Amino acid sequence: MTFGDAINLGLALAVVFAAGIGITDLLIGRNSGYSKLERWSLAWLFGTGAVSLMLWLAGFVVSGDVRLRIVVVLASSTVAYLGGKTARQRTPQIRGTRTIIDRTLFAIVLCEIVAVFVMSSRHGLGWDGLLNWEIKARYVFLNGGVMPAAYFGSVSRAFSHPEYPLFIPLTETWLYLWLGEANQFWAMTLFPVFYAAGAFLLAAITTRVSGSQRAGGLAAALLFFVPYLHTGGGRVISGYADFPLSICYLATVGYLASAARDNSAAAFRLFVASTALLPWMKREGLILCVTAAACAVILFWRRRPMRQWLFGFAPALVIAAAWRLYLYTMHVRPPLDFVSISFTSIAASSNRIGPIAAMTFRELASVSHWSVFWLLVLAALLISACRKPDRQTVALGFAIVAPLVLYCSTYLFSAWPSIAAHVTGSMPRLALQLVPVAWCLVAGILTRESQQPGPGR
Repeated sequence: MTFGDAINLGLALAVVFAAGIGITDLLIGRNSGYSKLERWSLAWLFGTGAVSLMLWLAGFVVSGDVRLRIVVVLASSTVAYLGGKTARQRTPQIRGTRTIIDRTLFAIVLCEIVAVFVMSSRHGLGWDGLLNWEIKARYVFLNGGVMPAAYFGSVSRAFSHPEYPLFIPLTETWLYLWLGEANQFWAMTLFPVFYAAGAFLLAAITTRVSGSQRAGGLAAALLFFVPYLHTGGGRVISGYADFPLSICYLATVGYLASAARDNSAAAFRLFVASTALLPWMKREGLILCVTAAACAVILFWRRRPMRQWLFGFAPALVIAAAWRLYLYTMHVRPPLDFVSISFTSIAASSNRIGPIAAMTFRELASVSHWSVFWLLVLAALLISACRKPDRQTVALGFAIVAPLVLYCSTYLFSAWPSIAAHVTGSMPRLALQLVPVAWCLVAGILTRESQQPGPGR
């Protein structure tokens, strides 16, 4: 890599962070209860989402990599300036005290992030990362920053799922446009950053939801020890969309819970922004949006005007509808993985319920993929059920269980010749999307239990 390439790569990432930090500061407003690490983590999430959306939208009116970069840079600079004006009006945050345990957990998280970066430099993109996401980034780059219309109608390219949203491909394209080449190695650098942002965001949200800084540090430190994150087919460093989606889902559920508990307008705005990115990241994002809507009912029932929390899902619905309209105008064929839903297909697939449930259970019990993670989640859910959980705990538990049930139900309409191959091939990646939220629940309950007064105390 030449010095010029390093400069260009740095500029590309700087624009992403500039857009992200501007959006984050605008959403937080004058609220000073958000640490720098939390803001920087949100900046990466919102920055990648904003830049990919801007590339897609700008492609309708301008063409050419230079023009597209100018449009995105100007828009990102404007957002960063407006966010900076808001941040300057914010009261400086008073930092809390950290115990030796908190500092140790923070050091462990830093070491884990370094390990992920090292592993990333030694591995290439996985199957989906290469043939579902990076291939789109390459087509966009070679077509001057705009997805060629011929791609969507090509039968020979149907294997790459043209119907998938463009969050990951256009984020990779942004780097390619600055580097002047489609370089998969540097595209891989995006995903360790997602892990770092996810770990810090998990710590911040768990602390916010549980009220315990130790719980936040514990959740972030334990995240690394789920084997599938760094050894499975959908590992963080494989270029898949599942881990970024899991972080966005964590932000959605976490800030929704924070908004309900503290009646925080800033947390509610962060929830709205996070939800908007779910359908833009991956097709399953719509299922997670539906789950988040149900969590909102649990948390805000009789507490917030119905129209107010329903408005929180409007941006997500607009993005989802815009993408579906785009696919319709491009005459994209429906995916071949599933049959259409009808009374006939439901009746014909009823005998699949038992095998699907059994295969899902075997997957979640797989030590090579998950170690004892899902056993801990089950224990946490049982403990919370015995303790008569509050609304927040119920919502977090629902946010884990409901998507699993909905994901399993989709296999009832699988068009694959082997239903077992479909389940075993995709269920691990679907379960990965729920891992950060599950760690948030587990760490909060474990910490709460450890702080319960014992006999004679």
